[in-house]
This record gives sequence, structure tokens and C-alpha cells, in this order.
Amino acid sequence: MFKALYDIYLKGKSSAKIDKDKYIQYLIHDARILDFKLGSSTVLVSSPSFDDFFEHNYLKRYTEYVYFLEEAGLEKDARQSYNEEDIKTLMFIYKNRVEIKEKLTTQKSFSKEFFVRQGSKYVENKQSLRRAIFHILDVSDFPSEDKKDNNWRFVVDCKEPKAIVLCENLNFLKMPWIAENLRLKLWYVGGNNIKIIDQIDRQEFNYPIFYSGDWDHAGISIYLRIKEKLKAVSKEITLLYPSTLHRLPVNSPHHFSKWNFKGELSGLDRSQLYEKDIQLIQELINKNEWIEEEYNDLEVMIKQYL
Repeated sequence: MFKALYDIYLKGKSSAKIDKDKYIQYLIHDARILDFKLGSSTVLVSSPSFDDFFEHNYLKRYTEYVYFLEEAGLEKDARQSYNEEDIKTLMFIYKNRVEIKEKLTTQKSFSKEFFVRQGSKYVENKQSLRRAIFHILDVSDFPSEDKKDNNWRFVVDCKEPKAIVLCENLNFLKMPWIAENLRLKLWYVGGNNIKIIDQIDRQEFNYPIFYSGDWDHAGISIYLRIKEKLKAVSKEITLLYPSTLHRLPVNSPHHFSKWNFKGELSGLDRSQLYEKDIQLIQELINKNEWIEEEYNDLEVMIKQYL
């Protein structure tokens, strides 16, 4: 899709078959910055406002993506079925390739870890993506078994950070420009990865520390475990309140965290939460819903603290 939009920006038209995509449908019917060429139902052309739209929203990112694909030795033409999330993930894998290769997991575990919400067979079903991962990591296959007690050390650094954000998911770490603009240092603490806290230089505890994660039982539980862990070094952590209240049913595809309806507040320790947080958690429990971290805007969530 990105290649087609760039072609429209560069040439004013594209014959790529992207018109069924929901976002392209929005650009055609709602935003009205794309249209079909007169007399054609396959060629998309730009409106007078398309160039400004593309330059403001996509040109810098597109240029960065192309540069990455060239640097990593990956094909960048439309024959490869990479979507934007695939490319962001490949960029993340490339940046952390030494760590990832050293602790490489099985294909299913890798797919679940790096392509959240896509499922354990996502990499298996996208052969071009699988080949790209092998090329970046310089491996011929995934291992047949996962290593025991595998903890990733993924960090987005910042020379003079205003704060540190511990992230349950990799989404914000795949967009390092956000951390750069906000002057944040990001650490990945998803799943059982909270042991990574022990590797944080104690000097960094001079900065405020925040937690961003899914608002479901697993996400809030991770926050409470981290909070308890930091208490041992007399350090506080703040739970970032969602910037969006876009809710999903707990039984969403590839979502496995369930609320515990037997215990009060799903068994979570309410004494370690603010009343505002408790109210939202209780609403989510009552409706059997959750809020996904990646729907949130990190800048909106943290700006009141910076």
C-alpha cells in the first residue's frame, strides 16, 4: 500500500490493486483525496490535496522505510507483501538482531512475541516475511524448542531522557521516533520479562518511571508486580491512564487474558491503584472488555507528567 501511495504522490496515479483496503476506501469515499481515473475502475489518481496529505503523514516514514530495506538488503518493491506493521517490526528486529539471534525462540513463540494480535502462525503464513527475518538474523530456521527462562533486553535509548516508560508490548518500541520526540527511554517488560528491571542502572531511577500496557488482567497484574519490585529500591512507578477508551471484547482473536470474576476487582490489589484506575478496571470487568495498549497515544498519556 505504501508503495502505491508513493507512486500516486510521484506520478499522480497507480494501478496497484489496493482499492479494497479499508483505509484506501476511506481516502476515496470519506477524505476524497483519491479517486478512480475517469473511465477506469482500476487506476487510482490523486486529488489536488493529496500531495500535502502524503508529505505531512507519510513521506518521511516512507523514506525511512525504503532506506531501511536497502540497508538491510531486503527487496523494497510491491512484490513483497509487507504491510507497515511488518516493516516496523523488521526494523525492530534489525536493530536488535544480535540479542534476538542469541535468544531465538520457536517460530510460533517468535510470531506471538513480535507480531502481537496476529497469532502464532502469522510468520509461517507469510513466506516473504519469514525469509526477511532469516536474512536479517542470518539463520536458516527457527529452533525446535524455546530456551528456558528467556528474557529479552529491548531498550529504546535517549541521551537525556525526561522519563522512563516500561512497556508491556513492543508497539511503542517499534516507533523510536516517538521516544525521541518526547525524550523518553523505553524498556520492554512484557509477559514474564519483568526481571529486566534488575538490569536497569540505578542511576536511571533518578528519572520518573511510568508503565504503559494493556488494560486487562495480565497487563494490570504486570504493573502491580513491577510496582512491588520497585518498592524494594524505594522507587515509585505511575500507571499511564489510556488516551482512548476504545474497548474490545475479552474474547478478541489472539487475546488470552481473562478477568477473574470470583475475586473482588478480578483479584487485583486495589490498595495499589488510584480510584480513577479502579473505576475503569471495574467497568471493564463488568462488561468483560479490555483496552489494547497499541490503540493509545503515548504523548497524550504522558504529557501531563513531563
